Amino acid sequence: MVNAILVRDNADVALGDFFENCHNQTKAIVESVGDVSVDEMESTHIDTDIVINMKINSLHPYPFLFISYTHGNETALLKDGRMPFIAVGQNHQLLKNACVYCYACKAGKELGRAIIHAGGKCFVGYNDSVEVHLRQPEIFAECATHFIRSFSANNNVIQSAQEMKAKYTEHIDNIYKTNALSAASLVKNRDAIVIHGDNGLSLNDFRTTPNSF
Repeated sequence: MVNAILVRDNADVALGDFFENCHNQTKAIVESVGDVSVDEMESTHIDTDIVINMKINSLHPYPFLFISYTHGNETALLKDGRMPFIAVGQNHQLLKNACVYCYACKAGKELGRAIIHAGGKCFVGYNDSVEVHLRQPEIFAECATHFIRSFSANNNVIQSAQEMKAKYTEHIDNIYKTNALSAASLVKNRDAIVIHGDNGLSLNDFRTTPNSF
């Protein structure tokens, strides 16, 4: 069994619908694997860190996936773009033993490194601002979720990140002549992808025995 926590800030004024779309696609992808237990967390769960701390602590000391679609900055994942719910020096150590994927601005800078230093298995995220053009949300959502699609097919972390970059490039090549602004944002997002930790891990490394819980 693979245990996964899926977080999205679906009540965010600007990007709540986009985060929800990414979450729904991700949930469908991971559940298609067949032996994934998904714990979903929406905006109301991350108003304070009490619920998320409790959810994550329930999985220790076992390996798990942590997938998040929210705002972020260099040191934290944010609700409403301002309220930290996973942050360096606050509770980042909760993600020890996790494979973390965050579609959030700049979280791949300090937060990603801190998670690995605290015992996280791997971190995939972005070391710069992440842009979304809501006139073409499906393109941005497909790119945002492609790491999970590839990883769920049991490719390892580096292969999955490379496939995500290839998906970005595919869409860039398809739209740059007709929508230069969206293409430029996709280029920025693709080039900001960063990996910390063990890039050779695959989904099999996060399977536990059926009687573990």
